[in-house]
Amino acid sequence: MPSTFDEDRSPMTRSETGQDPRENLWDAPVEVLRGAESVNRMVIRLFKEARRELLMFVGRPMLGDADVAEAFRDLQQRGVTVRQILPREFLDSDDAECRSFVDALQSRLASTGRQADQLPGKLVVVDGRIGLVSLTSQDGLGHQAAVLRQRNLVLHLRASFEQHWERAAP
Repeated sequence: MPSTFDEDRSPMTRSETGQDPRENLWDAPVEVLRGAESVNRMVIRLFKEARRELLMFVGRPMLGDADVAEAFRDLQQRGVTVRQILPREFLDSDDAECRSFVDALQSRLASTGRQADQLPGKLVVVDGRIGLVSLTSQDGLGHQAAVLRQRNLVLHLRASFEQHWERAAP
């Protein structure tokens, strides 16, 4: 049964446990996050843990948190390879959050981003070892996500990303 991560609980960190949270054998293979604050904290954690590669499907609802944006800029400065796919309607949107996101990344989107007519939802895959999938519809209210740690589940996420990447336009 998946564990639940509510907004009032924080994820364990190296300083709390003395070990790398990615190596905790007791972590649930699927963890459900509820609430924007919980999802933001996990996204920041994943961005900070990224060492080689970050794959993303971008979409709505946006995570409008300055700390998420800062963690994203930091991973790019560390040289982590980023590939992201944005829905075409997102790039043409008049929505302030979408516009701000696209404007901030415009110089990098040409080499790291592609656009697709549609995406199945939001997705983050870090170093091919952990994934985060939105459980909230693109136009839904609130934020829910599942963190996937089980190797085969993460392989499926990566394969889905690669299929969409191949079909997406630069």
